[in-house]
Amino acid sequence: MKSRFQERVEDTQRKIGIRNSLQKEIKDLEGEREGEEKKIAVLERVVALFNTLGEDSQRELYKKIETIVSYGLRTVFGEDYDFRIVSEVKGKQSTTRFFINVKGAEVDIFSAKGGGMVCVVGFILQVLTIVFMKDNVRQLLIMDEGLTQLSETYRQNMADVMKKLCEKLGLQIIFVTHQNDYVEVADTVYKFQQNKRDFTEVTKLK
Repeated sequence: MKSRFQERVEDTQRKIGIRNSLQKEIKDLEGEREGEEKKIAVLERVVALFNTLGEDSQRELYKKIETIVSYGLRTVFGEDYDFRIVSEVKGKQSTTRFFINVKGAEVDIFSAKGGGMVCVVGFILQVLTIVFMKDNVRQLLIMDEGLTQLSETYRQNMADVMKKLCEKLGLQIIFVTHQNDYVEVADTVYKFQQNKRDFTEVTKLK
């Protein structure tokens, strides 16, 4: 039979396990929330850029962006998606919203594909914001785990889109990730790994 001491030890270990599990879930949820906030912030910056343009320039820019984002979505997901930008004036305030048109039906980009769609849209909009502001901004995008919500099924297609946009638009991307799906299309690859002495080792793979 177990002694009272053994029972207390096991009970304490069980409670510690539950606590650690809860702490991990809280941390994961906080990470997801921060990720969503970053995506929303990207879209808000793009909207702010749109609102500084005149009507004709804005309409011309919308068409270019819709074409490029639609290409990205179709390439990544293999479905007939059309990205749309709609500006509306309510009272004295102008608002801009984004949505996906699928065979005449409007799809919310924040919920589609488990959050993967907004990853793709947000990435392409960041790229285009840098490209369209080329007179004032260096053509460089630094991303830290920016596509984590994109399913493994679509990562190779996403890597191809990233490569194509860099080639066509003259953009450089520094991409920090734990996912190996993007290594093949990269020009240069470094691996960061913690050794047994808790030092970070850097190895050039490509």
